[in-house]
Amino acid sequence: MLRPVEMRQGRSIVDKADNHIRNWIIKISKPQEKLGNFPVCPYAATAKIKIAHSSISDVVPITGVDVAIFVVEDTLTQEELSEKCDQLNSLYPDHVFLDDHKDEDSFINGVQTNNALYNLILVQHKNHLGQARQFLHKTDYYSYWSEEFYNQIFKG
Repeated sequence: MLRPVEMRQGRSIVDKADNHIRNWIIKISKPQEKLGNFPVCPYAATAKIKIAHSSISDVVPITGVDVAIFVVEDTLTQEELSEKCDQLNSLYPDHVFLDDHKDEDSFINGVQTNNALYNLILVQHKNHLGQARQFLHKTDYYSYWSEEFYNQIFKG
């Protein structure tokens, strides 16, 4: 059993991660001139989000939210995180699992998109995400994306 000091330290680590992720969500919600005044994620600011801390083996869809963000082990390689998302996408075909590895910087037209500190798996219902993507395809939002980044995101 954890002693009170250890529990506070553990809670502090979780709070730090949650604060970082919330600040990242704010950052990716702001319009960016380099993206035609679109935010990196146009729906992040209004999405109902749940942040969960778990082992990668415990990642599953969560009902009642638009996006579930799982903070998983920081020892995972980019390949392990990506492979797990591929497995989860096959296991749960009604959802989309996207990886965000702490060491894999990603950019859209020079604007950083990843959180760069934690290994995350983002989970969204495929229908909800599909509707948002369909709307964005009617704009020039995706014209700022590289073909490689587009294909990476749309594989899920």
